[in-house]
Amino acid sequence: MRRPSRPRRTPSTTRPIYFEENIASITSVDDFLSSSRLKNYVLTAFGLRTEYTSSSFRKDVLTSDLDDADSFVNQFDDDVYVSLAKAFNFNEDGSVDGGLLSEDQISLVTSA
Repeated sequence: MRRPSRPRRTPSTTRPIYFEENIASITSVDDFLSSSRLKNYVLTAFGLRTEYTSSSFRKDVLTSDLDDADSFVNQFDDDVYVSLAKAFNFNEDGSVDGGLLSEDQISLVTSA
């Protein structure tokens, strides 16, 4: 007897699911940047490509103080980096207080 076939998940439908299921396990910016699948999903969602920026550049963006006009991320004319930094709750030392992303932030990333 043949088993009923399950609907196939395409990469575009599995990526948001993987992101939503695994982003809560991230406890630092280093954890995030070392997870190539999560990192690549997020960068792609924001229209960025991983090969054009270094890990140290991404870390400086993600840990920038958005309230400080002189912080790293606020030195760019491109709002995409500010939007990327706003999407996450990384502290300047790379740690996370509480959850990395709120439900609204998860929706922002998965719908981008």
